[in-house]
Amino acid sequence: MIQTATHPELPLLRVAILDDDLGMQTMLHRVLSSAFLPTIVRSGRELISLIEGKGSDLILLDLRLPGEDGLEVLRSVRAMSTTPTIIVTGAGNDSTVEAGLNLGADDYVVKPFAPQVLLARMRSVLRRSMTAPTETPITAPTAMALGEASFFPTLRQIVSPTRETHAVTEREAQILKILCRKGTEIATRDEISRQVTGYDWDPSDRSLDVHVCRLRSKLAVATDDRVSIDPVRGVGYRLRVSPRPGN
Repeated sequence: MIQTATHPELPLLRVAILDDDLGMQTMLHRVLSSAFLPTIVRSGRELISLIEGKGSDLILLDLRLPGEDGLEVLRSVRAMSTTPTIIVTGAGNDSTVEAGLNLGADDYVVKPFAPQVLLARMRSVLRRSMTAPTETPITAPTAMALGEASFFPTLRQIVSPTRETHAVTEREAQILKILCRKGTEIATRDEISRQVTGYDWDPSDRSLDVHVCRLRSKLAVATDDRVSIDPVRGVGYRLRVSPRPGN
């Protein structure tokens, strides 16, 4: 039976860094690596691709980018995501910072800054983003068991038994969450489509099958082929969890 549980060891939160200064990139990556999973991106397009694909839990964004308008990058991010964002800026850019905050950035730091100041601001922004408007207490992300692996829907991550993290897209996370809740029961295509898109399943639309195929491949890697998604002809899908050999 596939059950919901709270995992004792949470995966590290992911931080996307967009800054054209190589020295700043190196410093940020070094400082953050002990407590987060930092990823360096080198353009606004690369940042958008990261958010659309693997996703990120927080963004550090330099608004002064060569050949790009950092404010337009921020605008594009906010058009598709509410990922907490901290502006990293140089001194004397008050008007740009103000514009960034008005576009939806959550906070800012001015270069040069002490690493402990940045970390404090990051934690503050993350706390605020995890707190509901009703000021309910912050709770740890809930995990759904996948055999010996764990799936964190809100983080969009599958954590293998060896503690390796495997990112899934938002759509894949929605599908996997439905399948986990169904356990060994079948989730129909109509059921999945309505919960994910709000519409009944269209037999001419193969996008659901494509998402399931990609998710099946990621599950195979994350669980060493012990968790899969079986198609049920003419109906839908269901999870299959195979025991470790010898169990």
